[in-house]
Amino acid sequence: MTLPSERRRSSTNWEAGFDMGDRCWIRLTIHGHIDNLVVFEEVLEALDKEGLYSDEGHDDMAREFAHALAFETNPQFQEDECNYANIDDAEAVLREYGIVYHVEHGAGDDYGASAWSWTKEHGKHATLLTHDGDAIVDVASLEEALKDEEPIEELKRIIAARKKACGEGLPQFSVGEVVKRHLATLLAVETLSPETV
Repeated sequence: MTLPSERRRSSTNWEAGFDMGDRCWIRLTIHGHIDNLVVFEEVLEALDKEGLYSDEGHDDMAREFAHALAFETNPQFQEDECNYANIDDAEAVLREYGIVYHVEHGAGDDYGASAWSWTKEHGKHATLLTHDGDAIVDVASLEEALKDEEPIEELKRIIAARKKACGEGLPQFSVGEVVKRHLATLLAVETLSPETV
């Protein structure tokens, strides 16, 4: 399976006078643990460089992290016009620090929607998605599974991999105490709770 971010093609918009690639919406959800301020600041910088912004509409990304902690959710960041679903630089920073994440994007002009997740233990799992956001298992994979000595076990493995790609079973987002205090200080509150963020 070739994900759109692996294609790196572009089309030229001659009337506008610039190169423009095939664009789609993309959403990054952080599931892992950020232990210290150095890592937190590098993650914020990487998200900003990719042009990602808070999925909740917060005016800054730090507030999105605080909101996620207060409401016990995972912070989400998105981009409406991402070139070939490419957020490689942000993903590289997350992988460097072993931070679990999930990515989902819509279809572009010449590629379908897909999703992937990454964990330090299992690496990257990816799948194409239907227009409704359901994982796709291609016929070739099913045919290969049926040739296996244990076809039911192989089918279970394929399904489990697709579920991982869609973000199932990933850990809850968390931060170290230093990061939590830093976020509370930025928001000028004593503790992060639904009432204070």
